[in-house]
Amino acid sequence: QDAVRRGVEIRWNSRTGTPRSMRGTLTEPGDGSPQEIARQFLRDQKELFGIQEDDANLQHLRTIEHRGIRHVTFRQVYQGLPVFGAEICVHIDQADRIHMVNGEYHADITVDDSTESISKTAAIYTVMSYLEIEGAPPADTSVELVIFPKDNDYYRAYQVRMDTRMPLGNWV
Repeated sequence: QDAVRRGVEIRWNSRTGTPRSMRGTLTEPGDGSPQEIARQFLRDQKELFGIQEDDANLQHLRTIEHRGIRHVTFRQVYQGLPVFGAEICVHIDQADRIHMVNGEYHADITVDDSTESISKTAAIYTVMSYLEIEGAPPADTSVELVIFPKDNDYYRAYQVRMDTRMPLGNWV
């Protein structure tokens, strides 16, 4: 609410109803590490972002510094599984002020657990079939169970990553 009073520009995500980005001087200089400053801002703005009271579903992914700006990225998890595409990045200047926050957060996730899931191997071979790849999976293939948002529903899904030469691609 402090951010709104300061005339901050907010772009909304029409699908989630939460901010896609906020720009402006969002805070005064903060105390603590960049991760602590970022997490405190998200706690203070939890109603705006739809973040649960207990922000344990925001997992620190990385903090990088580029040209004096610290970029603190959190990924959203649901029941221990990452939510596909749901990351929030908080950008902090050298004076420990937040000037931008962007990303995606899903406030009300529910997943239907009544259907049986396929195996990791079946997920890999499904992707290979779609890409018309025969033989063994590429050596660097990885598989991760995630929560996948589609329209207004959420599903457990396997995120399969593989690099291929034919067809050429870095597939997800």
